[in-house]
Amino acid sequence: MKVRVKLRFRGRQKAHKEFGFEVVNRFVREAAPYGQADTPPKMLGDRDLNVLLSPLPREKRAPRPGGEPKPGSAPKSSDGHAKDETSSEDAADSHDSADSAVEPNTEVPTASDQADSAATQA
Repeated sequence: MKVRVKLRFRGRQKAHKEFGFEVVNRFVREAAPYGQADTPPKMLGDRDLNVLLSPLPREKRAPRPGGEPKPGSAPKSSDGHAKDETSSEDAADSHDSADSAVEPNTEVPTASDQADSAATQA
């Protein structure tokens, strides 16, 4: 799909449009493995800097960064069903790690301990 990149200058940013051109040109350079600019970036009015990017053909395009699957597709298990992202074991592990944060030597006084200390003070 074609993508329009639009950078809007606000306030005093309009006095330094050369920085905006640098940012948009750097974006176009970094997106070059996936698409190319139809025209160089140009100003529309005094606020907006626009450029339109068209995708490269599939055979010339770089693979997805990080080897990520397509958006909207869940990983499949060996039986052909979508794999659940979180399992009950992961949930149990997260609870265990929260419990391990409590200091093991902390003693909680019981009702009988409180009664004993009250009797010794009286």
